[in-house]
Amino acid sequence: MTAHYPIILQILLLLILAATDLRAGDSEIPVLDLRACMEQLAAQNYELRARYLDVGAQASSAKRAARERWPQLSVTSTVQQHSEWQRIEQPSPEASAMSYSRTLGLAGLELALPLYTGGRLKASQRIEEHLVEAAMAGAADFRDRSLLELIEGYHQLQALDYLIQSIEASVEALESQLRQIEVMVRQQKAADVHRMRVQVRLSTLEQERIRIMDTQIQVRESLNFLMGLPAGSEWWITPLPEASGLQASADHSQPEALSVVRDDEVAARLRREATEAAVDVARSYWQPNLQLVGAWFGRSGFSEMKRYEDSFIGINLSWDLWDGGARCYRVAEALQSREAARLREAGVRARRRAEWERALSARRSASERLQISLSHRTVALETLRIEQRKYAEGQGTITEVLEAEAAALETKSLIATARADFFVSLAHYDFAAGSFFQAGARHPSLRAALRSDASTPFLIEQP
Repeated sequence: MTAHYPIILQILLLLILAATDLRAGDSEIPVLDLRACMEQLAAQNYELRARYLDVGAQASSAKRAARERWPQLSVTSTVQQHSEWQRIEQPSPEASAMSYSRTLGLAGLELALPLYTGGRLKASQRIEEHLVEAAMAGAADFRDRSLLELIEGYHQLQALDYLIQSIEASVEALESQLRQIEVMVRQQKAADVHRMRVQVRLSTLEQERIRIMDTQIQVRESLNFLMGLPAGSEWWITPLPEASGLQASADHSQPEALSVVRDDEVAARLRREATEAAVDVARSYWQPNLQLVGAWFGRSGFSEMKRYEDSFIGINLSWDLWDGGARCYRVAEALQSREAARLREAGVRARRRAEWERALSARRSASERLQISLSHRTVALETLRIEQRKYAEGQGTITEVLEAEAAALETKSLIATARADFFVSLAHYDFAAGSFFQAGARHPSLRAALRSDASTPFLIEQP
């Protein structure tokens, strides 16, 4: 039986290794492309979920306003101690005469139906309906603006990642150059100052890499918050697209007009319409109120089980003749709120126009900077190669090599920044044009609707 022990130990070892591999697979850092980050934000952003719940609360308020036009049925019940001091109760053999007193129980049903309120109930319902639609449009606008912020941060991360890779490549090239210089120093073909200058440049690049990595952490934490992820969550990003794809998409076509109505404009219009309905509500207080009322009451004494019933039905008319001018101030308040809403609506349109002009300028600038950087990249890399060869042949100086290396790294940095800015400008262009999640969107991640785009996923329906 001892011969089987090595086999059993091997099987146990294989099982332990398999379990270790499974745990390692579970702890792998996921790779999230921009589209996946957008899906995560639309589903888990804290403020966006709260706004959807606000939509549900506003919808419940609208339903409550609609029910105010329905008949109201209520049950009343009271217990009364009824006494008549001028009426003498029949004396009993055990006690002298006392004033008349009885304990009565009263119960009944009351019905009330508004017949005419000067249009107040209808206007109030219209206000709530406008506010529900405005809340939904406001939530959609907040989602789009949050996605715009996410796109900016994601492309910034891509540019920083590209820049770190460029710095690491430069560090590797300088370290190789440093090894060559050390050999030349031993052969007395180069001075120690050459080695010291390369070491200083390596130290500068290392500090720059640390600074960029810190910026990456800060940007990533901002994106974690936007996506509703725990602080410190780690995930990989996808690299920036190649330059050829950017050149193909760098068109400057413009729509003739901003014909697509954005969600912020819809929300502003609906809020303005709600204030117009509020003016009707304020003016309705000058009108009389008619109400159909009816009731049935049953009354019974506790000592004498005698029951009495009473009922009535009629129309109740109420009309406030004087209230110290409160209705005038109510109307003035509603009119001022309406004018303020009109100004806000005009401000939203003006802001969109300004966003459109800024998006056009940013897109044009990013495209031109990208083309210039790409055209200079070949020159910078070729200059670095020539200076390195001249120095190895003893015809150049280390200062010229370091300057060429710095110029090549700066060119790579400009290319990464221009690429990121170009894509960000496309997102701003789509947002200003109102083409988010449409086939005509310029940004490739904004050409289709989000799978997790929930218009009402967090609404709480009550029976």
